[in-house]
Amino acid sequence: MPFDSLTFLVLFLPASMIVYYLFPPKLRNGCLTVFSLAFLLVGDFLYALVLLGSGLLDWFAGRKIAQNPGSTHAKRWLIAGLAKSGVILLSLKQYVFLPEVFYAKYPALNLLIPLGLAVCFFKSVSYLADVFSGAAAPQRSPFGLLLYLFFYPALPFGPAVRYRDFLPYMDPKNRRTEPGLILNGLWSLAKGLFKIALLSHYLLLLWQTVISGMDGGTGTLTAVSALLCAAFGVYFLWSGSQDFALGLSGLYGFRFLKPDDYPLMATGLPELVRRADRHIALWLETYVYSPRFAGDN
Repeated sequence: MPFDSLTFLVLFLPASMIVYYLFPPKLRNGCLTVFSLAFLLVGDFLYALVLLGSGLLDWFAGRKIAQNPGSTHAKRWLIAGLAKSGVILLSLKQYVFLPEVFYAKYPALNLLIPLGLAVCFFKSVSYLADVFSGAAAPQRSPFGLLLYLFFYPALPFGPAVRYRDFLPYMDPKNRRTEPGLILNGLWSLAKGLFKIALLSHYLLLLWQTVISGMDGGTGTLTAVSALLCAAFGVYFLWSGSQDFALGLSGLYGFRFLKPDDYPLMATGLPELVRRADRHIALWLETYVYSPRFAGDN
């Protein structure tokens, strides 16, 4: 379900917000889990079932790891959990199963995977690694883990919201919902929608219009202008998604780190990468460059 669709904005979002705030605090986690699963199931039922099954296996592996954190037994379950996610990540191509899963004409394109699988994979790594290292406690109920894995307002953030950062918000008492914060969330939501529905949409439409009319006599200036439209269209789509996710999460009381830090102000490629997505940088620092998980080298 696209975030900028009328179905989401007019039906799904208002319904989820009303039900969430009508429920007592102790039932709000269950409410968010149900709506997140509903959001997932609307996209594609079979694909959602695969992700749901993967999440349940992660919960089981996390419970086994927590029995003896850091032990050989726990390490085996950690490796098994990561291998499971890797197999799912590399086996599914898009929302279908064999034999349609592979492109016949361009076999190299089979390396591409749906974004939802990448989100699930990286969050699974975060959960299992944090439980293994003792940085965070495992979820007693599978519904708690499913909320972390599939929390729909945070999906545009991608895979890099760490479990240890999400865990404090599992307690509804830690979610701040003052009027000022709600207004900030609505403002961020509006900014994101403006960037996606207007700026990105029309810039990419202009790019497609120019490309479709190109011929051998197209001037260099026209080609460069079209390329700039495409580049900024993609940027506003990405930036708008981040603003939308930040505002949407804030409406429920979740306060996450702002992912981007004005990447277009970067003076070089390394700085651009750091500014583009601070969540990804933090995830890589924690799980890829960590001596505990990647070795001293």
